[in-house]
Amino acid sequence: MEPIDKAISLAGNPTRLAKLVGLSQPTVRAWKLREKRIEADNVLKVSAALGYQVTPHELRPDIYPFETDAIPHEFREVLKEGK
Repeated sequence: MEPIDKAISLAGNPTRLAKLVGLSQPTVRAWKLREKRIEADNVLKVSAALGYQVTPHELRPDIYPFETDAIPHEFREVLKEGK
């Protein structure tokens, strides 16, 4: 499953993900259809809104090359335990 699909699934649907991060549904749809890449600041919004169940690294490894990049310390241990 692609990271954006995982994010949408965790949110429930594209509209709900859009609302969680304060963006429009067409923006999320463009990400899903790969018409547009997720901008760096929106990567962080998506990850945070979903409790880092989808990491910045998964969404944009070109910007966040390491698995724990941009993840607050309190979430790193939880993510380690889940893997």
